[in-house]
Amino acid sequence: MAVNNSLKNGIKVNRFKTFTILQLIPAWLGNLLIFGLLGTIIFVYFLWQLQVAQKTFLYYVREHTRIISEAIKQNAENVVLSDKRYEKNIAAYLGNTARLIDFSDTAAPFSAANLAAFAQKMKLAGVCIVQNKQKHTQSPVGWLKNPSDYCQSGANLIQTHPRKNLRIFTLPRDNQAGCIIVGLASDRIEKIVRAPDGLSHILNQLSGISGISYVKIEPGPHKDTGGLPGSEFLLVNESKIAETRINFGKDILVVGLDTVHFFIRERQLVNELIVFSAIIAFISAFFSWLIYLYQRAHIEQVRGFERKLAKEHEDAALGRASATITHEIRNPLNAIHMGLQRLQIETEGLNEDHHNLISTILRAVKRTNGIVTHLRRYAAPLIPNSQPVDLTSIVQNMLTLYQQQCSDQAISVTFESRNNSLLVGDSDLLEEVVENLIKNAIEAQPDGGSLKISVFKQGSDLVLLVENSGYDLSEKETENILEPYFTTKTRGSGLGLAIAKRIVLAHGGRIEVEIPAKGIIRISAYLPLIKGG
Repeated sequence: MAVNNSLKNGIKVNRFKTFTILQLIPAWLGNLLIFGLLGTIIFVYFLWQLQVAQKTFLYYVREHTRIISEAIKQNAENVVLSDKRYEKNIAAYLGNTARLIDFSDTAAPFSAANLAAFAQKMKLAGVCIVQNKQKHTQSPVGWLKNPSDYCQSGANLIQTHPRKNLRIFTLPRDNQAGCIIVGLASDRIEKIVRAPDGLSHILNQLSGISGISYVKIEPGPHKDTGGLPGSEFLLVNESKIAETRINFGKDILVVGLDTVHFFIRERQLVNELIVFSAIIAFISAFFSWLIYLYQRAHIEQVRGFERKLAKEHEDAALGRASATITHEIRNPLNAIHMGLQRLQIETEGLNEDHHNLISTILRAVKRTNGIVTHLRRYAAPLIPNSQPVDLTSIVQNMLTLYQQQCSDQAISVTFESRNNSLLVGDSDLLEEVVENLIKNAIEAQPDGGSLKISVFKQGSDLVLLVENSGYDLSEKETENILEPYFTTKTRGSGLGLAIAKRIVLAHGGRIEVEIPAKGIIRISAYLPLIKGG
């Protein structure tokens, strides 16, 4: 039945341990998943920002291109209209001048000198009065070849002439044959208002605006790709220019916009993505590491609780077993002990061997009773009766009891007390601790050695240090020296140091074992001091 209960308890502990580990492990994994999800959201957000920036930039480019193209188109139309008005005004002026010459020549024919003076006064490039194919008067002489050919075209403003920037107007005469031909030089006006030169001026002005790399007109058609009607958009990454081509009559209007700010913003977003990703990765790793450490500490704490619980189960089982053993064994032992004493006292005729045998059995019974007593003492619950205790006095009194035994075994004893601080504890239990440590040291040196005892303050603890020679155990055996039933002596229960450890722990202290040198063991018991002591 006890075995089944132990198995059930073991199964419950294992299930609890497995459940605890499975419950804790997903925490740091969940932390990584959360930060991974956060990183994904940030990454998607930055991609969305890039798309928004690109769409905004494309909208900006198209709007600028539309405004520029509209401005160029409007200015080009204005140039054409101005050119037409200019031609009309020139034709009216030259027509009126020709009529004046015709009227004046009809009243009083012009001489060559008078005609030259009139042309100079009117700032004309030349004047010619044609009577017929063979006769004509012109100034300056020879500025027209075959002037009669011009009379055949009727009233007209002629622009085609070998001389550059020259307007020629022909007017048939009203009352006689022939025609009046007048010419006007218009270099300055022509330079300003002529359509091709005026459009170039507008393009140069637009190219100088901030953010516009160039504006030009190229011949030839292009394919339509959406956007503005008849427009084509091209982002040139190498030169950081967004180029738009728009149908402009039979030609192509090419507008190049500076995109450095767009690429700067794009690079800024990429850098922010890298920085935020690095920060998220660092925070994720850091907090996952913290959670992992917390989990490890928690698991160790749980395991400590499990060990403590198992120890308490073991102590409880040992207590029940020891109570049963002491109850079942002590009575027979007492009966055997009493019977042997009666045999030794009342029986006559026993020889010396029989007396020795009875004495040996009595000692064995006594030793067995001591083992049972130690077992019960170890398994019994420890509840210290807290009161001020002088540890130095306890050590001195105990050394006095074992002084003769140390002298008989040639063990040199050294005691040093650097503090007389008081402890909060049970004097009887602490006397048992000191006795067990001293007794263990003496029994370990049957052929002589040394025993050093020190009492000193260390932090908030009072330390009882016992160091003795005659130690000859392996490292593995040293780890178990404070465990119950561990002993290297042929006689003994192996509970002396274990009982000392339990008493120290019951007082809120701790006990440590060290090997400062080969063949020497040092046991230190740390006991809490009275506050302010």
